[in-house]
Amino acid sequence: MKRGKLLLFLLTTFLLTSSILATTFECSDGSELLEDRKEIDLENTKSINNLRLGLTSSFETAASNTFSADLIVDAQKFTLTDTNPSQNLELKKGEYTIKITNLTDSIVEIDIDGDSEEIQEKDSSIIKSLFVYITNFEGSYPNNTATVNGIAGDKKITLDNEKTYEIVKVEETDYAIELFSASDTNAIVNIYKCANETTKILDIPDLIPPEPNITQTNNSTNSTNNNTTTNNTETNQSLNETTGEPPVETNTTTQPEPANQQPSTTEESNTKENSILFRVVVVTIIILILAIIGILFLRGMKRKFNNTDATLENTNI
Repeated sequence: MKRGKLLLFLLTTFLLTSSILATTFECSDGSELLEDRKEIDLENTKSINNLRLGLTSSFETAASNTFSADLIVDAQKFTLTDTNPSQNLELKKGEYTIKITNLTDSIVEIDIDGDSEEIQEKDSSIIKSLFVYITNFEGSYPNNTATVNGIAGDKKITLDNEKTYEIVKVEETDYAIELFSASDTNAIVNIYKCANETTKILDIPDLIPPEPNITQTNNSTNSTNNNTTTNNTETNQSLNETTGEPPVETNTTTQPEPANQQPSTTEESNTKENSILFRVVVVTIIILILAIIGILFLRGMKRKFNNTDATLENTNI
């Protein structure tokens, strides 16, 4: 019974910790956030939320609860042979021509628009600002037996259980790429983008301290300015009546301050730092509580075993 209560407490604590560490995404202009999730097979590509990704590496270690994946952003697969030694790459960042110039048992030489590099199988290189990964090759070139398979794209990102997401910009669009899970053969990836594709994506922790009420402060300031203007006008009129001079017209129109003034960059930075510090403190407290519970549990088990041994010895006597 006690063990069941302990497991329930540990599960609840784990869920609480996960919710604290979770991150949500928002569009900077408040527009709709579009989400898409799909599974990508190893050494293959898939279009997710209109962005094609390539998966070049993926693994999971169940014992340590770790996982990782290497993804090529804005990717396209290619196959080069001796009869079709070149292929057009149509990426969001532009169009390129990739071709094979040499192939041996150990390396393949790949050319992209005049720049070339030698790459081994299951390896990669940067050619003409593109990330090129070679899946496999066989035969030789120039000959009649060459076949080279690979994936090319804008760049490579690595996500894992500690760094689960990255926001990348492809052309004028922000994409939040999040690794949901990974195994030795595939990975499940979420991609977020704004309905207005030129809008910036913000990564927001779930728990954020409340921002200062800028609107209320501005309204108070505007009210003070208006009262000061009214008092100055009344004083001017009283002086004119005493001296007999004609009243002087005064400009009683004041420029109101923006009602919805946004916090400064310093305030936003301080808010984000406070949020991160708060999360670290909470997680640290949870870890300490779990450690104390574990110690008490082990002591209880040890005491129980000692009592059992003493009972057995008395019985034998």
